[in-house]
Amino acid sequence: MATKGWGRALAVAAVFALIGPLIGATLVMSVMAASLMMVDRSNAVVTLLMWPFAAVLGMMIGFVPALLTGGVMAALSTRLKTRLAWIGVAAVCGMATTALFYRLADLGSDPMIPLVCGGGAAVACALITLGWRPR
Repeated sequence: MATKGWGRALAVAAVFALIGPLIGATLVMSVMAASLMMVDRSNAVVTLLMWPFAAVLGMMIGFVPALLTGGVMAALSTRLKTRLAWIGVAAVCGMATTALFYRLADLGSDPMIPLVCGGGAAVACALITLGWRPR
């Protein structure tokens, strides 16, 4: 890989590692706010106001799986020729690394929300990096 390719690969990994956890935290908070809004609308507002704390917690919890996803995506980038393949592999990789981290860290019994949010954050990062990923 040429110097330009290495720079792009590092940029892809950085986007996944630094932006991915924030997107994941936003997705988790949105799901929580939506579920709480069904019970009482004031709970949803409080949940949304907690986003800065969720962002910090999301960086603490989500940085490692997001970095792993970014590293795998940077490594696979030259092999993934189509946009759909790039986005699909990002979703699968984001869910897999989130599931692995969730299991290793023993964060609870129901991984559905973290899996969906990890995959969703990976798809968002894949869309962000779509135009300038290494090819």
